[in-house]
Amino acid sequence: MKRADALKFLLSWAALAAVFFAAAPLAHAGEFLSGTERVSQGTASLVDIHGTPAETFQITYVDAKGVTRTKTVTTVRHPLSGIGQSFSTVPAAKGTTITVKNLSQPIEPPQSYIAQRFTPGSETAVTALAMDAGSTLTAFGQTFTLGGGFTTIATMADYDTASPGYGTLGGSIPSSFFDVFATLGSDQIVVQLDDSVAPFLLNVASSWDADMPDTGIAVPFTHALAGSLTYLGVTQPFIGSLTGNTTFFSDNFETIAGSIILDGIGTGVFSASGQTMMVPEPATLALVGIGLAGLGAMRRRKLA
Repeated sequence: MKRADALKFLLSWAALAAVFFAAAPLAHAGEFLSGTERVSQGTASLVDIHGTPAETFQITYVDAKGVTRTKTVTTVRHPLSGIGQSFSTVPAAKGTTITVKNLSQPIEPPQSYIAQRFTPGSETAVTALAMDAGSTLTAFGQTFTLGGGFTTIATMADYDTASPGYGTLGGSIPSSFFDVFATLGSDQIVVQLDDSVAPFLLNVASSWDADMPDTGIAVPFTHALAGSLTYLGVTQPFIGSLTGNTTFFSDNFETIAGSIILDGIGTGVFSASGQTMMVPEPATLALVGIGLAGLGAMRRRKLA
């Protein structure tokens, strides 16, 4: 290949403008065209852009206070490769999405996908969720920070379009995989969930057999709660509810966010996020637990 042809080929390849994301410590997540990446660790996320020199990119992210921010960067020619590069660190909050747009190239329409189903009887859909920053519970005259996480296990789904229950997804939140707590300084509220109230039903028909945008599809829910709270050595029963939205994404990523009401005790707001796995049956919860040891660890998404 002639030198001029090789240079032309190199510049054509460089125009693809690959974008890399990483959460500290600088572990690259994957190659992107203009696209999105979900933040799964920390709040210092590296955005590494490779493209044609002098191209302008817009980085959009959400900070720890929930404020959407934008940052504009321009690629600079590398002295050896001739490829344009830009390295930026943005303080993106965990569980949020960083979006990169190439402002110097035509913008293609967003890609969408069809949600993945699971097959009841031969597998279950297991989602390990970690509480996100900003989740709080106001009780006993004080505001506590919610932490920990929980696991949902879906065991049934109605795919029959002629059925009155079409779109219903059913399962449970086992108390053995419920580890949510509230802290304020050295004080802590320990929450124990009652398994008899933990089963859930969710109508997710809107996410089946439909194009799913990159922003996901949100489904409303109301879920009854019951159990016990232990605070300052005193344990008392509670009943209440969770109300909000579950948002499903094309890569089986899931977020749950809404409000908490504990009758006669307090109220709160919460957000939790995690990855759904299809687990073959029969599988004991102990074996499932091995896969959930890294609660809240989320697979990064790749769009091309």
